[in-house]
Amino acid sequence: MKKVLLIIVIALILLVVGLIVIKNYDQILPVDYSVYPDEAYVCSVDDDCVRSKIKNRCGCSGGGSDITVNKNYHERVVQRLLSEVGCPAVMSNHWTCKASPKCENSQCRLVK
Repeated sequence: MKKVLLIIVIALILLVVGLIVIKNYDQILPVDYSVYPDEAYVCSVDDDCVRSKIKNRCGCSGGGSDITVNKNYHERVVQRLLSEVGCPAVMSNHWTCKASPKCENSQCRLVK
């Protein structure tokens, strides 16, 4: 009887952990930084980094997510994205939409 109760408790714990992971799935996924060349992320100070749209081209204001790049690459990134259309007029709740651009270890990153 104790083994059955232990198995049920473990199963419930795994179920709760699984539900928490699923609920926060978009917040634990790594941001795809492979969209732009490596030098687009190099920085010395926080002010070198600015927010930019991510691979899905829509950004936070179009139901997507954001990244941060070096301000010297921002115009190139924007120009590349201007040809894309079809983003919904909906604000995303992805974690990157509330994050701040920072320079960490000489790389532009979004930080919660």
